Amino acid sequence: MATDQPKAAKRGNGSINVRARYNQMLLGDWTQLSQADLERIKRVLSQRLEDDEADPLTLEAVLLLCAILSTGRKLSELAKLEIRSVETRRENVLKTPPCLLRLDGSWGWWLPSGAPPRAHVQDKGDMVRAIESVWLPVTPLTREALERSVEFSELNKGRGRCVLFRYSEVQLRQAALSILDDDRPDQGRQRRSARTVEAAERWLFRELVNAPGGDPAVATLLTGREHSVANPMRHYGAKMIDPAVKLHRQAVAPFDSHSGGSPLTLIARYVGDPETPRDDVVGNMIEEMMSALRWRRHDLPFFHQAFTAYTVALLAFALGHRGKFRMPSVRAIDENGFADIIDKKTKGGVELRRTWVCSLARQQLEAYEDHLDTLQSKLPSEQALRLIRIREGAGISLALVKLTKSRKIVETDVNSVITSARQFGWRGSTNAGRHWLRGKMSGKCSSETLGAFFGHVQAGTDPWGPTSALDPLLYRADVSRVVDDVLIKAGWDLQRGWGSPS
Repeated sequence: MATDQPKAAKRGNGSINVRARYNQMLLGDWTQLSQADLERIKRVLSQRLEDDEADPLTLEAVLLLCAILSTGRKLSELAKLEIRSVETRRENVLKTPPCLLRLDGSWGWWLPSGAPPRAHVQDKGDMVRAIESVWLPVTPLTREALERSVEFSELNKGRGRCVLFRYSEVQLRQAALSILDDDRPDQGRQRRSARTVEAAERWLFRELVNAPGGDPAVATLLTGREHSVANPMRHYGAKMIDPAVKLHRQAVAPFDSHSGGSPLTLIARYVGDPETPRDDVVGNMIEEMMSALRWRRHDLPFFHQAFTAYTVALLAFALGHRGKFRMPSVRAIDENGFADIIDKKTKGGVELRRTWVCSLARQQLEAYEDHLDTLQSKLPSEQALRLIRIREGAGISLALVKLTKSRKIVETDVNSVITSARQFGWRGSTNAGRHWLRGKMSGKCSSETLGAFFGHVQAGTDPWGPTSALDPLLYRADVSRVVDDVLIKAGWDLQRGWGSPS
C-alpha cells in the first residue's frame, strides 16, 4: 500500500499542473494555432474558393471554417444556423434566433453570448440594457465563401430565411478535416495539432484574451466558449456592443480583416453582465448621497448614517467590493498603497485578495477616521468608551457603527450599511460597485491585473503565488491610471465628516 500512495499523489499533482498550464493560456501553447498555421489554412481556403470546379460540399466546408475562425464557435453550433434577413423598423431583432443575419443591409453573425444566466437580475430598470446575443460582422473571406456556397439569389433576398448549410454535420466535419489536412508541397510543413477542427475552434478565444483591451471574460462573451478562468469573471461587468465589435475586429485581423461596426439599432446595447448599473444611475446615486450630507448636516445621528453610507459606497465602487464581511481601514494600507480585502468566504474559510487602494479611497478613509474622532468627542463618556473599544477591536478593518437618536453606539457591518444606503440612493445588488468597476476596467487593464484586482484566481493563476510572474509595480501602475479617473468621471468626490468644512 505504501508504494501506491506516492503514485496517486503524483497523478494528482500531474492533473493540477495540467490544469494550471491550461489556465495560464500561454502564448506559445502547442494546442494553439500559430501565425504560420493560420496563414497556411487561409491560403488553402483561398485556393479552394478560386477553384471554379470546387464541389458544393468543399465550398460549404470553406464557409464553415471561415465561420469557425471568425466567431470562435463550435462546428456543431454553426452547422445548425439559418440565414435570415431583418428590418428593424418592422421586426424586433432581439427576438431573432441565432443565425447569419442581414440586419438593415449589414451582414453579421447573431449568436448567443457567453453571458451568465439572467434569472437573478434585480431592479432591471437601473441596469444596463444587456442583450442575450452578440453581433459579429462577417469578414470579407467569409462573404466570398458565402457567395460561392449559397445561392446568390437566396443570400440577397430582402426578407425571409434559408438554410446556411445543406450538408450534414458529419459530412461538413469530414470535408473541413480534408481542407485542414492539405499536404500539398506548396502548403509547407504542418503540425498535427493544427489539423483539427478543435484547434480552429479554440483560436479566436485566445486571440481575444491576448489582444490589447481583451480579457477572458470578454473572450467568453464574444465566442460563447467556456473557460475555467473566465467563468467567474463573466459574472461582472458589461461591454457595449460597439467596443466589443472593435475588439473582435482587432483580434480576428490575423485571419481576415473587416471594417464592420455594430448596427445602429444595437449601438446603445450591452453584452454581458445584466447587473451592471448604468452610468447615469451611478451619477444620480452619488448626487443623492451628497445631497443627504448637505441636507441635515446639523443632525448628528442622521449625518453619521449618511456619511457612513457614502464612505462605504465609495469604497465598494473603488475596491470592487462584494459588500460582505469587512472593508479595510487606513491602517490596512501598506506603504505601497496595497491592502488585503476580505469580502468572500470559501470552503476553506475566508478568501483574501490584494488590492491597490486608489488615492480618492484613501482620502475618504482618512476623512472617515477624522469623523469618528470628532464623534467620539461628542458622545457621553460611556458611549465614547464603547466606540473606542469597537475601533480597537476592528484592528485594521473599518470600524462601522450606527448612532441612535439617543446617541448610543451600535456596532454594524458592511452589508447592513449598504442595505441602509438604499434610502440615500444606492441601486442594484449589494455588490453593484463591483459589477460597475469590472466593466470600467475591462479594456483598460491587462487580464493579469483584472484577475489580481478582483480575486478571480484558478489553479496556476494565483497572482501572489510562488510561481507568479505578476509585477506588483506594473499592477499598481495599471490600476492607478484607471480607477481614480473612472471614479471622478462618475461623480465621486471626497466628502468630509462632522465638524469639517463641507
